[in-house]
Amino acid sequence: MLFTSDLSAIKSLTLLLSLVSPKNLFFLAAQVLYFAVKTLKETGHEHVYDAVEKPLQLAQTAAVLEILHGLVGLVRSPVSATLPQIGSRLFLTWGILYSFPEVQSHFLVASLVISWSITEIIRYSFFGLKEALGFAPSWHLWLRYSSFLVLYPTGITSEVGLIYLALPHIKTSEMYSVRMPNTLNFSFDFFYATLLVLAIYVPGSPHMYRWNWEVSGFEPRKSSSEETGHRTTGPLLRRYSISAAHAPELSKQALASKFLGLKEKVKLAKDDYLELRQEATDLQEYSNAKLERVTRYLGVLASKSRKLDQAVLETEARISPLINEKKKLFNDLLTAKGTNLS
Repeated sequence: MLFTSDLSAIKSLTLLLSLVSPKNLFFLAAQVLYFAVKTLKETGHEHVYDAVEKPLQLAQTAAVLEILHGLVGLVRSPVSATLPQIGSRLFLTWGILYSFPEVQSHFLVASLVISWSITEIIRYSFFGLKEALGFAPSWHLWLRYSSFLVLYPTGITSEVGLIYLALPHIKTSEMYSVRMPNTLNFSFDFFYATLLVLAIYVPGSPHMYRWNWEVSGFEPRKSSSEETGHRTTGPLLRRYSISAAHAPELSKQALASKFLGLKEKVKLAKDDYLELRQEATDLQEYSNAKLERVTRYLGVLASKSRKLDQAVLETEARISPLINEKKKLFNDLLTAKGTNLS
């Protein structure tokens, strides 16, 4: 069947121009999460898709502009990481969920939209804080680059599961497939294209994990003076030596005022020192955690590589006798055939 356009979907796409800012995308993701949790609690996972369909389609389609933002340099996210993530979500949103209602009532839809929406809420709130304040709190930075350890497995598992569930319906309906003969002399099988998408998840998933580990721009918090509008304490006043001759000229109120001012300066300096010390401690802990995570990842890769090599050797050892036996049978068959002919 050729691709058939849907009028309501086209109308939804016309709203994209108003959804380009992180603030709007944040509210869309929050709306999806609210509707999904509310429906899941009240009526069950069978009705989650019906509740989140429109905001989900708008949010995921509007995210296409993130690829353009990465190309022109508006954001620091590399296109190599943004493109597969946005592409897979568009494929799930329109190519699977929208096109095949048979999978819309599965419980994986609930886990999918919840994982997506939580990820986007964290990400767009992080971008919003960076845009509005110029920095993000350290706990938000940690959440931005650590929550994927839980949300990516649930999201990727839901994506792969829904694609797998849709395969029988894709094959029987032949939706989006183009058969020959036709005027363009071109054929396309959406079923095999979907199988190719499933295969891409194998190298694509580790790539996304690796990108999230490569955290760029760990920026410490601004000092308290910068947070309060670059508050300055003014030029340092010359220190007067109080002699016995000048002591009567200074009132008790002036001395008390000078003492309080000096005490306030000492307090500010102490606060700045403690804040810098905490920043250094946070940065050291964060670096150690990332280093430990990378070390574990390299160990897992080495172990999997050894297992793969062993599996290749075992497979080759099992296949070689079969190949030799087939060759022998083929030669015997040719010999017997030649004998019969003679």
